[in-house]
Amino acid sequence: MRVILRRELPHQGAQLRFEDVGGYRLTAFATNTKVGQLADLEVRHRLRTRCEDRIRCAKDTGRDRFPLQGFAQNRTWCLIVALACDLLAVSQLLALADAPPPAPGNPARSGCG
Repeated sequence: MRVILRRELPHQGAQLRFEDVGGYRLTAFATNTKVGQLADLEVRHRLRTRCEDRIRCAKDTGRDRFPLQGFAQNRTWCLIVALACDLLAVSQLLALADAPPPAPGNPARSGCG
Protein backbone atom coordinates (compact mmCIF):
# COMPACT_ATOMS: atom_id res chain seq x y z
CA MET A 1 0.00 0.00 0.00
CA ARG A 2 1.20 3.48 -0.85
CA VAL A 3 0.16 6.73 0.76
CA ILE A 4 0.49 9.79 -1.43
CA LEU A 5 0.66 13.14 0.34
CA ARG A 6 0.30 16.42 -1.52
CA ARG A 7 1.08 19.89 -0.22
CA GLU A 8 -0.36 22.76 -2.25
CA LEU A 9 -1.31 26.37 -1.91
CA PRO A 10 -5.10 26.86 -1.80
CA HIS A 11 -6.66 28.62 -4.77
CA GLN A 12 -7.44 32.33 -4.60
CA GLY A 13 -10.34 33.07 -2.24
CA ALA A 14 -10.31 29.64 -0.58
CA GLN A 15 -11.32 29.48 3.05
CA LEU A 16 -8.45 27.99 5.04
CA ARG A 17 -9.26 25.34 7.62
CA PHE A 18 -7.67 25.14 11.04
CA GLU A 19 -5.62 22.11 9.98
CA ASP A 20 -4.07 24.01 7.06
CA VAL A 21 -0.65 24.73 8.53
CA GLY A 22 1.52 27.53 7.22
CA GLY A 23 -0.93 28.48 4.50
CA TYR A 24 -0.62 25.11 2.74
CA ARG A 25 -3.38 22.56 2.27
CA LEU A 26 -2.33 18.97 2.88
CA THR A 27 -4.23 16.14 1.22
CA ALA A 28 -3.45 12.45 1.31
CA PHE A 29 -4.84 9.30 -0.23
CA ALA A 30 -3.92 5.65 0.02
CA THR A 31 -3.80 3.26 -2.89
CA ASN A 32 -2.88 -0.35 -3.42
CA THR A 33 -2.21 0.18 -7.13
CA LYS A 34 1.24 -1.21 -7.78
CA VAL A 35 1.89 0.20 -11.23
CA GLY A 36 1.19 3.58 -12.70
CA GLN A 37 2.55 7.04 -12.83
CA LEU A 38 1.87 9.45 -10.02
CA ALA A 39 0.01 11.76 -12.42
CA ASP A 40 -2.39 8.93 -13.40
CA LEU A 41 -3.15 8.21 -9.75
CA GLU A 42 -3.71 11.92 -9.15
CA VAL A 43 -6.25 12.13 -12.00
CA ARG A 44 -8.07 9.05 -10.75
CA HIS A 45 -8.23 10.49 -7.23
CA ARG A 46 -9.59 13.83 -8.46
CA LEU A 47 -12.23 12.09 -10.61
CA ARG A 48 -13.36 10.21 -7.52
CA THR A 49 -13.76 13.55 -5.76
CA ARG A 50 -16.08 14.68 -8.53
CA CYS A 51 -18.08 11.46 -8.11
CA GLU A 52 -18.37 12.08 -4.36
CA ASP A 53 -19.65 15.58 -5.13
CA ARG A 54 -22.35 14.14 -7.39
CA ILE A 55 -23.41 11.78 -4.58
CA ARG A 56 -23.60 14.72 -2.16
CA CYS A 57 -25.72 16.65 -4.66
CA ALA A 58 -28.06 13.67 -5.03
CA LYS A 59 -28.50 13.47 -1.27
CA ASP A 60 -29.15 17.21 -1.10
CA THR A 61 -31.75 16.86 -3.84
CA GLY A 62 -33.67 14.22 -1.89
CA ARG A 63 -32.15 10.88 -2.86
CA ASP A 64 -31.67 9.80 0.77
CA ARG A 65 -35.32 10.41 1.72
CA PHE A 66 -38.30 8.23 0.87
CA PRO A 67 -41.30 10.44 1.70
CA LEU A 68 -44.05 8.20 0.31
CA GLN A 69 -45.70 5.06 1.70
CA GLY A 70 -45.50 2.46 -1.06
CA PHE A 71 -42.49 0.90 -2.78
CA ALA A 72 -43.68 1.85 -6.27
CA GLN A 73 -44.27 5.46 -5.19
CA ASN A 74 -40.78 5.71 -3.68
CA ARG A 75 -39.34 4.14 -6.83
CA THR A 76 -40.99 6.92 -8.83
CA TRP A 77 -39.58 9.45 -6.34
CA CYS A 78 -36.05 8.06 -6.91
CA LEU A 79 -36.48 8.33 -10.68
CA ILE A 80 -37.58 11.96 -10.37
CA VAL A 81 -34.60 12.76 -8.12
CA ALA A 82 -32.24 11.01 -10.57
CA LEU A 83 -33.69 13.10 -13.39
CA ALA A 84 -33.14 16.27 -11.32
CA CYS A 85 -29.51 15.26 -10.68
CA ASP A 86 -28.98 14.62 -14.39
CA LEU A 87 -30.44 18.03 -15.23
CA LEU A 88 -28.10 19.67 -12.71
CA ALA A 89 -25.08 17.89 -14.19
CA VAL A 90 -26.00 18.74 -17.79
CA SER A 91 -26.73 22.37 -16.94
CA GLN A 92 -23.34 22.64 -15.23
CA LEU A 93 -21.65 21.19 -18.31
CA LEU A 94 -23.46 23.62 -20.59
CA ALA A 95 -22.90 26.63 -18.34
CA LEU A 96 -19.21 25.88 -17.84
CA ALA A 97 -18.49 24.82 -21.44
CA ASP A 98 -16.83 28.14 -22.33
CA ALA A 99 -15.10 28.58 -18.96
CA PRO A 100 -11.32 28.34 -18.96
CA PRO A 101 -9.92 25.07 -17.59
CA PRO A 102 -8.94 25.07 -13.91
CA ALA A 103 -5.36 25.87 -13.03
CA PRO A 104 -3.09 22.82 -12.69
CA GLY A 105 -2.74 21.60 -9.13
CA ASN A 106 -6.17 22.81 -8.04
CA PRO A 107 -9.13 20.43 -8.06
CA ALA A 108 -12.13 21.47 -10.11
CA ARG A 109 -14.80 22.21 -7.54
CA SER A 110 -18.38 22.08 -8.67
CA GLY A 111 -21.35 22.98 -6.55
CA CYS A 112 -24.87 21.65 -6.57
CA GLY A 113 -26.55 24.01 -8.96
